[in-house]
Amino acid sequence: MKQKIPALLLCLAMLFALAACGSAEPEDQTPPREKIGISLPNDSETQWKTDAADMQAILSADFDVELRYAGDNSDTQIQQIEELKELGCKTLIVAAVDPNSLGPALAYVPGPQDDAAAESAPAESAAEESAPAFDGRPVDDGWNIIAYDRLITDCDTIDFYVGFDGYEAGYLQASFLEETLHLYDAEGPFHIELFFLEGNDVENEFQYAGAMEILQMYIDAGVLVVGSGENLLSDCAVADPDAAAARMTAILNDSYTDTDLDAILCADDAIARSITDVLFTGYTGGVFPLVTGMGCEEDSVNAILSGVQAMTLLRDCTGMAEEAAAAAAAFAAGVTPATEDSLDNGAVSVPASLFYPEQVYAGNYEQLLLQRGYFVQEEDGTLSAATDYTAGYTAPAEPAEEMTEVEE
Repeated sequence: MKQKIPALLLCLAMLFALAACGSAEPEDQTPPREKIGISLPNDSETQWKTDAADMQAILSADFDVELRYAGDNSDTQIQQIEELKELGCKTLIVAAVDPNSLGPALAYVPGPQDDAAAESAPAESAAEESAPAFDGRPVDDGWNIIAYDRLITDCDTIDFYVGFDGYEAGYLQASFLEETLHLYDAEGPFHIELFFLEGNDVENEFQYAGAMEILQMYIDAGVLVVGSGENLLSDCAVADPDAAAARMTAILNDSYTDTDLDAILCADDAIARSITDVLFTGYTGGVFPLVTGMGCEEDSVNAILSGVQAMTLLRDCTGMAEEAAAAAAAFAAGVTPATEDSLDNGAVSVPASLFYPEQVYAGNYEQLLLQRGYFVQEEDGTLSAATDYTAGYTAPAEPAEEMTEVEE
């Protein structure tokens, strides 16, 4: 016959069991940290290594950061971005190797969930069905993608852009010519030629549009004359400096054998130097034309000092990496970064934190380049870049030890 356990003993046994459970080490209830992915073109340029270190220093305190370098290969970058997503990186900072090829790869592709949502949605009225659904905002696809330094084009999933305003670049180049030639109170005509970069790149279109906001009214008024007649972007865009030199040679032979050329607006410093080389050997006019550039490259800065190039644009990236990291941290915390600016990337209007270039010319290079420490002046009077980081004009930094670097 089984012996019954007294009720008091049973209660004590239960109490001991509860006490034993309570004395066990509590499980760690700390939720896993959010992951942020960073995809950069390469680790051979100081700019990207420095930017990566700056972003890592800011983000690693609160997030797990996965860094990838694409070896300047767009296909590799696309694969790495997919890998970052699979690792759980809901927020990504992407400096595109090729903004044009990356855009379609990141664009939203409707799936079964969209069909299911459409079937469960209430029927719309005829007026609602005829109204466009597109509201200009990026598609919410579950990931927060920040385009860094280069706006990713034709992509509806880009949530934010941190970089330069290409429109402002063209505007500043044209305004320099407007001011130097006193176009606003001159009768003219002044002769001008235009050299932009070709390719399906929205940045080229922005730069062209910014320049033509000023130049077009003078062209329409006859104050400015494009001797070649090539003032559409499709006509005046070139692939590289060699193509620019060939086009400039042809223009001189066709349009300026007995006409002075007053100004040449060049997209960047490399194009500008190519153009000035042609002018030295092939231009027969009385006054050397005003030549604009962009990039503040060392050779072009010295060309400004010698009077060969008229101006360039300083694209100071200082603080850009920090801004991108702040935007990523906000997205990862569920907060949309506040901004009043945006850029159309061909698919959507992308909210943006914009940085603006500055005009550099003979009258202000000491203030902008020497006093800020971007360049130093040698004994012979020439200028030398103070660091290798010509895009950012900040001292190079070594990547943090804990940074994960992968290059395929």
